[in-house]
Amino acid sequence: MSYTISLTDGTVLNTPLMPAGTLADGTTDSTTGLTLVGRNYTGYGGIQNENFIKLLENFADTIPPTQSVNATIPLVGTIWYDTGNNLLKVFDGTNFNVISGRQAGATAPTAKNVGDQWWDTVNLQLNSWTGTAWQVIGPNYTAGQGLTGSVPGTIVDSNSTAHTVANTYAGGELISISSYDAAFTPATAIANFPATIAPGITVANTSTFVGTATNSTTVGGLSPTVFARKDIPTTFASDITVTGNLVNNGANISVVNNSFRLHNHNIQGNIELRVTADSGFPLGSITALKINGADGTAQVYADPTTPTGIATKNYVDAVSSSVNNTVSAITSEINANVSAIQADYLANISVVTNQLISQITAVENAAVANITAVASALVSNVTLIVANLATTASNINALNGGLNTKAPIASPTFTGTPAAPTPSPNNNSTTIATTAYVDASAGVLAADYNSKFTSEVSARNAAITAATGSFAPKANPTFTGTVSAPTPSSGDNSGTVATTAFVHAAVGGIGSSWQGSGYTVAGSPPSGGSNGDFWFQVG
Repeated sequence: MSYTISLTDGTVLNTPLMPAGTLADGTTDSTTGLTLVGRNYTGYGGIQNENFIKLLENFADTIPPTQSVNATIPLVGTIWYDTGNNLLKVFDGTNFNVISGRQAGATAPTAKNVGDQWWDTVNLQLNSWTGTAWQVIGPNYTAGQGLTGSVPGTIVDSNSTAHTVANTYAGGELISISSYDAAFTPATAIANFPATIAPGITVANTSTFVGTATNSTTVGGLSPTVFARKDIPTTFASDITVTGNLVNNGANISVVNNSFRLHNHNIQGNIELRVTADSGFPLGSITALKINGADGTAQVYADPTTPTGIATKNYVDAVSSSVNNTVSAITSEINANVSAIQADYLANISVVTNQLISQITAVENAAVANITAVASALVSNVTLIVANLATTASNINALNGGLNTKAPIASPTFTGTPAAPTPSPNNNSTTIATTAYVDASAGVLAADYNSKFTSEVSARNAAITAATGSFAPKANPTFTGTVSAPTPSSGDNSGTVATTAFVHAAVGGIGSSWQGSGYTVAGSPPSGGSNGDFWFQVG
């Protein structure tokens, strides 16, 4: 008679092999992960034992029962122990959920409930499921970002007093230390930080504040009182250097192309240099030099009285008038002298001309003689050069004819048996290696290789011998001590080695499967006996 299998809630178990929950006689159904045994199924004992084991270990495996070889369809409430993550999970009809509600892994779990926690093994962060997203609980920074943010800490000073501080990190680097206590010196110097930690925020020497600060006790380590202010007059105690232009309303002072420039930007605005006179001039401020902004002309206060003074137009006009009078007198005197010289010149020019003609004629005659001699020598030399050219051309032709037998310096291609000097042993340069050099080098290399190879083979053989001395051969081994082997499964009938446990189970099982007043184990049937006695022949 078939079994009808029901669930805890009273509904009938329905599987592909058990329609309407009916388990036929002599059959089994392993769809749920456990093997359900039908009536009169032979060998059901081992199956039931396996079912108990699976229940005890909660289907322990690295993969869920849904992915097992038997294609299990787990029931709602089936418990599975995930040995890969060491987590106990329960099946909700769709997924295996972690019973503890806390999971660890490189990726976010797909099965989760509100409040479940997930430890991200990649970013090393704890997350909680809000119902819509995974919310990071902490730390706020990922493993790749490194320690980032404000972290409470304690610094012991040189007097062994502990101070509570707030350390600010970015990418694992300490950026600042915030302290409320009075200034103190750490007992152990902190890298990249000043020797003293002051009240407030102390920034590392490798960092700076970027932004706007409402006030500062020092600027670059100096008191603000040593800096000039724009809203009040300031007295400078040392020289002033201006890198850019010095600007005052509509004028500025600058250096352009190595030229010092004073520029008034006001239209037709003058540039004045003023002094305060105390004698020789009207007392008070006077304009010693003015550059007119309308036409660019320069004006000085008065005519010069010293050789280095600047000449005014009035001064130059007076001097020019005096010079003109002097020049007129000099011109009259020059004209008289020129007339006298002209008369004397006309008288002497004829004599000079005749002498010059005589000298030119003599020079011409000498030049003709020299040119004739040079031409004769030139013809002789040209004849000799032509003869030498013929000889040179013959030599060049001979050289050209022999070029085919020569090799170029760059990338030559030799024929026949090229030869070169044999370098000394162990030469390591761009020198050509001859066959003699290669043979000698190869002999040294071969001898070194054979020596090292022989030594290595000997060492390896000794190591193998030492390592395998305690092992038995596969063929006809002889064991010592207590020899162990895996116990085959019950009913195994193969060439597998049988352990004492296997034999004991087999013999013990047979010996306990009968009931009667006695039994005999012998090589031949016993004589006599009582009803129900069992005889078992061994061998």
